[in-house]
Amino acid sequence: MSSLFIYFLLLPSSYFFTKLTCAFIPLKKKKGIFILILIPLAFIDGVVIFNQDLVNVTWAFLGYLLILYIAFEGSIFQKLSTALILYPFVACLNYLLDSFNFLDFFAFNDQSYYAYNLMRHAKITFFWYIMYRLFYKRINHAREYLSVKAWHLLSIISVSPLLGITYIIITVPNSQMLITLPIVLISLLTNLGVLYLTSYIAQYSQSILENESLHQERAYYTNVAQSQEEIRKLRHDLNNHLSIINGLLIANEIEEAKSYLSNLTIFAAGINRTFCTNTLLNALLCTKYNLAIDNQIDTFFHIELNDTLPVSDLDLCSLFGNSLDNAIEACLCIPTKAFRKLSLKVRCKNNFLSFQLSNSIAKKAVLVSGKYLSTKKEPLHGLGLSKITDIVKKYNGTHSIEQT
Repeated sequence: MSSLFIYFLLLPSSYFFTKLTCAFIPLKKKKGIFILILIPLAFIDGVVIFNQDLVNVTWAFLGYLLILYIAFEGSIFQKLSTALILYPFVACLNYLLDSFNFLDFFAFNDQSYYAYNLMRHAKITFFWYIMYRLFYKRINHAREYLSVKAWHLLSIISVSPLLGITYIIITVPNSQMLITLPIVLISLLTNLGVLYLTSYIAQYSQSILENESLHQERAYYTNVAQSQEEIRKLRHDLNNHLSIINGLLIANEIEEAKSYLSNLTIFAAGINRTFCTNTLLNALLCTKYNLAIDNQIDTFFHIELNDTLPVSDLDLCSLFGNSLDNAIEACLCIPTKAFRKLSLKVRCKNNFLSFQLSNSIAKKAVLVSGKYLSTKKEPLHGLGLSKITDIVKKYNGTHSIEQT
């Protein structure tokens, strides 16, 4: 009972530890789950670690992984990466507190047992509070901006300090304990560097996406301006169009009049087309649709999207922008314009977004090691499919590319 009470003292530190974890991967949307995981995480961030303590350092890491797997969203790799980044702080801090305060523990009498643990837990709480204050805002929403490659990089870097501190803990005897101090401190500093690197990559990725968003917004306002100009021209020339149609009808050229009126209707309909209620995405779809029509591509869009979507606006625009760019470019490689076809079908049902994009191609793309090679020779091209793949993986989705 007394030991359980002592671990309740770690709930404040567990709170900050949990919040920092949430900056990397989100909690599952279940009522009260944040409160439920505070106690098991208190056992983990308060684990006692001495020299040659293989059991505690191992079960705490595996327990942290298990909690991430059960209570948090995201891919298995994101959960593993989070554990690799944050757990070395637990191991380093608790090893320093327990091993180098071991003599202090025996300096207390039995009545001071609670006082010792209170001091220990206060230090742990203070450490995680400082970590929370320093890094939470820096790495918050990292899950939204870190690409799959960024997660890979951070995991590789984080493996080294974790293996280093684990090796030191389980191999160095008490008689040589002092030589472990600089190594543990270096591991701690290395992991601090990983957190700073994480925040930098997340902020850099965010700035790229925001620039892309500004580009899409600029395209939207350009599209609006062009639409207004086209409407102005249409109104100005309305009498001329009606006169031409009237002349064709008087001359009994019915088919020519129908054709002229049909073309005029298509032109007018394309000016202010509405595909969805999302302003930014609709502007992008209008821009790509008009681009396809201007290049004489037989284009069909069927969009069924509600106001609440499970994907951010930035990722939506990047997803459809890159997809449609690839499709339009593939169609333009077809010399016979009658063979240029493009079809986009999108829907969102039960908070699940799905889309199918089909386009005609001049020749099959080259597939090497599961990746399609770009036909462009310029640098920074051929990244469209890679960005699409990153977005799909980010939302734990699936995608397939077929050539028929």
